[in-house]
Amino acid sequence: MANSYFQFKQFTIHQDKCAMKVTTDACLFGSWIIPPNPLKGELRALDIGTGTGLLTLMMAQRSNTLIDAIEIDKDAFEQASENIASSPWVDRIKVIHTDAREFASPTKYDIIISNPPFYEKELKGSDAKRNLAHHNEG
Repeated sequence: MANSYFQFKQFTIHQDKCAMKVTTDACLFGSWIIPPNPLKGELRALDIGTGTGLLTLMMAQRSNTLIDAIEIDKDAFEQASENIASSPWVDRIKVIHTDAREFASPTKYDIIISNPPFYEKELKGSDAKRNLAHHNEG
């Protein structure tokens, strides 16, 4: 059985409540995220479908960006909230439990990130939470 957490140098991702676990692809994607020019002033970012909060935490680790992270799944939202609350960057990250299609914010974002493995018109599996994470249907 896999670990219920993934340990990075500066933070830990607990993933026992999330359908989508930490993967090599997600770690590579997170390492490629380059925050916008920090000389611009206060930067804002949005992570759509934050899951465990992995990409949000990787961005926070590499920049001073203020980040809103949204997640539709209640358990994943709670897991991301816990992971972020125990990180050194809790003061710069806000986790929001909402559907991206209903999310409205007065904030203008400098960068939007997402790692959504969306599948359209594909067969669904037996795990409802994985289906919610994989498919772009409500």
